[in-house]
Amino acid sequence: MRDPLDPDESEKPWCDEEIKLSVRHRPVATKIPRVGSTVLYRDDHHRDVVEATVVMIHPLADDDPHRLMCPHDPWPILRLRTIHGLVDCREARVRGAAGWLPISWIEA
Repeated sequence: MRDPLDPDESEKPWCDEEIKLSVRHRPVATKIPRVGSTVLYRDDHHRDVVEATVVMIHPLADDDPHRLMCPHDPWPILRLRTIHGLVDCREARVRGAAGWLPISWIEA
């Protein structure tokens, strides 16, 4: 019997392979923006993006699970000022994911 808390593959916004590739095999690293820079922000998966301003870049913690798995790939949490208020998020690395995107990102 299927676990009701584990969505069917057709209900997931991303396939498991896409997530694995985005974490471990990124073809090009995104430059981490500076405080005061403008980025794009999506508050929930597959929603429209809005402009946001970088207010703070959280220090990379030694116990961050991503840093432990991929020490060569910084993935900091940014604090952004958005139309939704202040939010803390990471870069959106899979298609349609919530998070920040570089200002040069163009939705295909």
